[in-house]
Amino acid sequence: MASEAPKHHLELSNAILQHVELGAYPEPDVASEDISASSLSVILEAVDKTREGVKEDLRNLSRHSADNLDGWISQAKQLQFDIQKSKATAREIVNEAEAGKSLRAHQEDTSNKVDLLKRELDYNVTLGDVIEQLQVATGLLDAAQDLTSQRELLEALKKLAEARRVTTQLDSFENARFAALVQRREAQIRELLGAKIVECWNALIKADASEGEFVINTELTDKEHSMSLEDVTGAMLELGILDTYISRLHRDLDAAIIHPLFTVNAKAMAHIAIYKSSTVQLSKELQSSNPSTSVREVENLVRFITKQLPEKLYHPLLEKMLPSLMVQLISHSLDPSVPVGLDRMDDFKSSLMKIEDLADYIDTLGVPIPSDGDLSSWVERLPQTWLARRREAALAKMRSISCEGARTKRIAERVETQIVSSDDVMVTNGQVQGQGQEDDEWNADWAEEDEVDDSTQADVPAPADDDEDASAWGLEVEPEVKQSESKPAAKEVGEEEEEEAWGWGDGEDVAEEQYTSTQPATPVRSSHKPKANTPPSRRQPPSQREITLRETFAITAIPDSILELINLILADASTLSLDSFPIQSISNAAPALSSLPTLLLAFYRATARASYATQPAADMLIYNDAQHLAASLEALLARLSPDHLLYKRLTRSLEAEIKLLHTYSRLAYGREMDSQRTIVSDLLSATSGFDNCTSPLNKREYEGAVGDVIHRVRELDKIWSGVLSDSARLQSLGAVLSHVIRRITAEILELSDGINGISEEESKTLKTWIDQVSTLSDLFEQDSPGATPDDEGMRTVVHVYTPGWLRFIYLGEILEASLVDIKFLWNEAGLSLEFEADEVEDLIKALFAESQFRRDALKEIRSSGR
Repeated sequence: MASEAPKHHLELSNAILQHVELGAYPEPDVASEDISASSLSVILEAVDKTREGVKEDLRNLSRHSADNLDGWISQAKQLQFDIQKSKATAREIVNEAEAGKSLRAHQEDTSNKVDLLKRELDYNVTLGDVIEQLQVATGLLDAAQDLTSQRELLEALKKLAEARRVTTQLDSFENARFAALVQRREAQIRELLGAKIVECWNALIKADASEGEFVINTELTDKEHSMSLEDVTGAMLELGILDTYISRLHRDLDAAIIHPLFTVNAKAMAHIAIYKSSTVQLSKELQSSNPSTSVREVENLVRFITKQLPEKLYHPLLEKMLPSLMVQLISHSLDPSVPVGLDRMDDFKSSLMKIEDLADYIDTLGVPIPSDGDLSSWVERLPQTWLARRREAALAKMRSISCEGARTKRIAERVETQIVSSDDVMVTNGQVQGQGQEDDEWNADWAEEDEVDDSTQADVPAPADDDEDASAWGLEVEPEVKQSESKPAAKEVGEEEEEEAWGWGDGEDVAEEQYTSTQPATPVRSSHKPKANTPPSRRQPPSQREITLRETFAITAIPDSILELINLILADASTLSLDSFPIQSISNAAPALSSLPTLLLAFYRATARASYATQPAADMLIYNDAQHLAASLEALLARLSPDHLLYKRLTRSLEAEIKLLHTYSRLAYGREMDSQRTIVSDLLSATSGFDNCTSPLNKREYEGAVGDVIHRVRELDKIWSGVLSDSARLQSLGAVLSHVIRRITAEILELSDGINGISEEESKTLKTWIDQVSTLSDLFEQDSPGATPDDEGMRTVVHVYTPGWLRFIYLGEILEASLVDIKFLWNEAGLSLEFEADEVEDLIKALFAESQFRRDALKEIRSSGR
């Protein structure tokens, strides 16, 4: 261990010395060793020893290199001397440079003075030239002023132009004060010259709007001087004021001549122009205005202008005047003069030739004309112009028809021949055949036994071979019969278009929807079924026969007037298609006439409600007119020859219009019926479901509501009697009455569902109101077929036209009947056909107290299986 310690100290000292001398980093194991206090003395000793060795080496080196140091010292001194010498040389160079700057500054100053002298000399020379130019300009201006005062306007204008040219050569002196003075004087002379030229212009061209006179003199001559219009025009062009005075000339010409020429009074009278050499003057008296006259006046005016004015004046004037003049000619004269009636085309042809000649003459002038004022384009557009005029005339006539036609009414007749079977309910040989004969007596013997007598069947007359006239057309005709013209047609349940047009089905049962129609439906058969016990062998088979149905109704003058307009359109199309038609270009518009009937019918549909608004039963009149018009159009199409020019187009369009008219008529009928339904519903709303109807206050209010409804239905009968046909009137009244009785029936049945039932006093009161409503059956009375003079001669068909009527009457009978009577009605009469068993049971429970008789009656009704 003792021998290892000195070795360790030696390694540490060597590592430190190598790091100091060489910068070497010791080995990791040496660098990480700990240095103890004992190691420091050894390390310091090694460092001291190394330092002494270095010192000794330095002393030895100094002794050997002493001679070399003396050489270095001498060289350093020589270098210092050279540096001082270079500094002195540099100072001399700087001094010489400063002296050169002073010389250059002196040289530049001298050069600037020389340039200034040169510029002064040039300025003096230029100033002399300018003064000479000013003298020339002043002389020219003086000469121009003298010439102006002497009325030598053209020479003065030349002098002024030369003076202007001289003053523009002043260059840098242009903004000088003396130049401004010269320019101001030039402007003054120019203004004076312009005033003189305008004075000559006004003397040459004169317009007097109050006298309707326009004068153009080509030469102005006085005692000493003369001036032509061409010279004045050139002078004004030189002065730059020509365009302004051309615009003024255009305004004066328009006010004095053009506007009066195209001002036509209510009698189609206007002035004409009279030309005398250099003057054009309006005539004092008015003369008839026509397209030939207007064209002639325009041509004469243009020729007068081109003759009297120089080209450099009339050409810009025509550029301003002709566009507006041609537009005015077309809009004020030519367009209105295109005849709507084809019988005037021969006279118009001569005017058209003059228009074409004027168009050719205008084209030679080379003046650009807008398309709406181009006569050549107008001639090409003549078919469209005539068609537009024809359309305007048709619409104007249609407006007049709409305003006045609704106030004029007449009776129209509808006639139709149909094949029907003998078992249909209809008028034949003065008697009613089929089940309807039984139904006529329902109100008198509904409680009697319903039997079919053999003698009744045997007494039925045989069908006749000839046609018969049924004056009450549609009285009891089958719903399947095809309608003609405005014949009422039965509504098919679920037909979407008619349901939308009607809109009555909300909240109603299916049975009501089935009978509610957007137009008067053909009366349905009686709801009575043939008795089941009638032997089939005793029933006569139905036979076919032909009858003629006739019916009258009211229409206005509008349908016939529209049809007259359409016939006139067809006649015009035929005339246009003739080879002999005088203006073949207008013949090309013939196919476009097919759109006019559609336009007229669309106009009718759009304005009908406003046109008929003041008439009673306006919607019913619209219904009649639309149906009559549709039937008339169908007849027109049937008569129209396939060879007609408009046959194909008109057939398609009118067939569509006929469908629209039928739809429109249904909408009108639907509006009227919906309105009346709403009115009676509002009146019935006061009944409050007939609740507590025996109370004096309620009874009085309910009775008043029922009376109002009855009065309203009778008022409708009066209003519709003068408008609708008998069948349509009865059908419409039946629809309104059906709504009333269904409402009353539903409210009474609802009372029967109540816990308190219906007292005897209430049933009597309700029966009284039902009887009051039943009096409306007299509105449906008709002459009884086969009645003798001793008979009453009237029968009611209310049950035919009023769905639910028998149900309503049976309800009234139930309210005052005994249980025996109700059972009889159920088993032997038609009560089971109108009421469900549950409804009859509810009524019995509400009307009768609990008893064995009531239980027996209910049991019998349930067991009947009906």
